[in-house]
Amino acid sequence: MRPDLIALDMDGTLLDGQGRVSPRAAAAIAALLDLGTHVILATGRPPRMTRPYVLDLGLEHAVVYNGASRYRAAEDTSLHHHELTREAALEIIDRLRRAHPDIGLGMETAHGWYLDPAMEERRRAHPR
Repeated sequence: MRPDLIALDMDGTLLDGQGRVSPRAAAAIAALLDLGTHVILATGRPPRMTRPYVLDLGLEHAVVYNGASRYRAAEDTSLHHHELTREAALEIIDRLRRAHPDIGLGMETAHGWYLDPAMEERRRAHPR
């Protein structure tokens, strides 16, 4: 009996320490697709960091942002997106800053990536 759907985590599961999919894993995914099994990636990553893997593996969908969005890679669109309210996001930021005054915060939304000044300084000091 073949499974109808397999959801794969990316970091620490599908990807190795260098962010690569092994040839063996890619072949297993291709074999599942040939059997008619739906395979999706499930990750905390945003779409922009997930899309290349989805396309390279011949997949269609991913669940991104820790489950907050269902993403279709070919069209680069969200099929469903559940965002935090502005009030909830501000409350989280306030609690984090009270608990950790030196924290640097970054936030990714469907509209862009936002960094506070402390995070921007860290990013410049430690580019990837």
